[in-house]
Amino acid sequence: MKIDFIAHHNIQFQSIGDICSILSKKYDCNALIGQASKPSGAEVGIMLDHSVFQPSVNKKNYQYLIHMSHDLADLEVYSNEKNYLKYYNLILVPGKAHKGEAKKSLPRVHILPIGWPKLGKILSSGVTQRNTEKAIIYAPSFIGNREWVELLPILVNTGYKVLIKNHVYYDYENGLEPPKGSEIEYQESIKSLIEMEDYLKKCNFKNVEYIDRRSNLCDIFFRAQLLITDSSSASIEFLPFGCSIETGRFADPSVSAKPQSSIFCKEIKFMPFPELKKILCDYAQLEGFFERKLPKDISINNQFIYEPPIDSSSYAASIIDMFIQEWLARKNIGFSGVSLFKKVLGW
Repeated sequence: MKIDFIAHHNIQFQSIGDICSILSKKYDCNALIGQASKPSGAEVGIMLDHSVFQPSVNKKNYQYLIHMSHDLADLEVYSNEKNYLKYYNLILVPGKAHKGEAKKSLPRVHILPIGWPKLGKILSSGVTQRNTEKAIIYAPSFIGNREWVELLPILVNTGYKVLIKNHVYYDYENGLEPPKGSEIEYQESIKSLIEMEDYLKKCNFKNVEYIDRRSNLCDIFFRAQLLITDSSSASIEFLPFGCSIETGRFADPSVSAKPQSSIFCKEIKFMPFPELKKILCDYAQLEGFFERKLPKDISINNQFIYEPPIDSSSYAASIIDMFIQEWLARKNIGFSGVSLFKKVLGW
């Protein structure tokens, strides 16, 4: 049995990389990274990308299709892509919030919560203690809006450690192309990205550490107490470790800032840049964010991320394996009696 894991870029693939490694011990697994990927001839396709970027991921090319979210804040993916997802055999979701939205649009598709693999090993290991050194993570998604030009010097001047983690966008260094129709936006992003990196190299700030943008952002969460982004699901992911602020800016700098993840996750602070600037320049107010204690019953725990009995990658791999085994049983030897999933999962 062959399985294709389909992602738009390296950061998306981080959500399924460990799952792919686990299942590779039993199945022939292929990583297809980049838009308009060509199916390898696999029977199973596990999809993380948006459907519009992967026109070949359909039931003509795969016997079985599984969908996994790559964006913790994208609750609209199930309604926006229901005309594609309604043909899928299984939807694996992070937690209650996603499951509820998926059920509304896809009532006939099997939907199961698995947790959040990018964060799963960290949470299951219990490494959520705040680092003693005060530090800020700056992780913009839309660097083309050039918010960083004014924000970075202010962050540096706070005197705190600043960890900067940028997006990979479309893995242009590996020869991949930007999404069709968004070439100008992505070109501006890469131009701004290179400009920021050159600026940081030139200035060589002592309190700034530039994190490899291809790495998993979640791996540095324990090193900081405050995360600042323009608009990113990282603001939700970070909550077990500290406080999150979003400025609400998108790629087009002419578009007014507005709440994003903070609309449905009350612990995230929406703070347009002028307000954020005042906070960062006021030592007492900024210190308040470092000292803020989050309630244990935060949204990420009770709404967004299901906590399986084992780490989420291993759990997801076991669910996928069980599904494949049942599909094979139905196909190869016929199937009668009670479904394995009715026994194991209460269906």
